[in-house]
Amino acid sequence: RGFDSLTEYQEHLAKERGFDSLTEYQEHLAKERGKRKENKELSALINRRLQELNKSQLWLAEELNVSSQTVSQYVQGKSIPKKEKLKRLFEILEIDVKKYRIKSLYDLLNE
Repeated sequence: RGFDSLTEYQEHLAKERGFDSLTEYQEHLAKERGKRKENKELSALINRRLQELNKSQLWLAEELNVSSQTVSQYVQGKSIPKKEKLKRLFEILEIDVKKYRIKSLYDLLNE
């Protein structure tokens, strides 16, 4: 079956998987991502470093040149930045992945 748009396809997937709406399906996927080990580790690390540096999520968003909503997604563990943005995040927050012994995040950088 052909779809006229990506949204139409995503809506089809949502219905096929038993969700009433695309929004409900997207919220489910975000919740599932938040359960992943890497997401939890990154979330905890960002929170800890922001506190240690006495900085805010808004500051981090400005430094990363992303929206505050995007940083909120990282902080909640609902999303992980792509490789280059993740490297920049570690630079900004002065994180040495090896020092923090975060194997799964280190693996993300080296994929």
